[in-house]
Amino acid sequence: MTRPVTPGLSTLARRYGIQPSYFSVRGQRIRAPEETLRHLLNALGVSARNAIEVRNALRAEALARMETPVEPVIVAWDGNLPNIEVHHSGHWKQAMLTIALEDNPAGAGSSYSLHRATERDTRVDGRTFRISEYHCDKPLPPGYHTLRWEVG
Repeated sequence: MTRPVTPGLSTLARRYGIQPSYFSVRGQRIRAPEETLRHLLNALGVSARNAIEVRNALRAEALARMETPVEPVIVAWDGNLPNIEVHHSGHWKQAMLTIALEDNPAGAGSSYSLHRATERDTRVDGRTFRISEYHCDKPLPPGYHTLRWEVG
């Protein structure tokens, strides 16, 4: 017997940090029941009772993600900073991103420059956004650092 599948429900769950499936110790993929995913999403304030609500929630989440310029917290595991996506609706002529180090935010040598790796445009809900991806060439020291950007 196959269970009904609501298009986009697993994607919506993943976008809210819910793992919709896992692999058992035998290597078998186990999928969470749709009802469980719906209840978890509801607990997070996301209505996903049917396909229309799932589609609307996916669109709202995508728009909210694009309207957030950069993630509020980015973790550099073992000092390795992942590429940073910056979302914006205008086309910046020039942008400079730096990371000010915690130990000496104003002193010489206390910041790392990030370099733009890629840019692409995407449309969400009829609006065009540019996604600029930046990377850092060297590992960061331990600490709570601050991402700064200047747009020209």
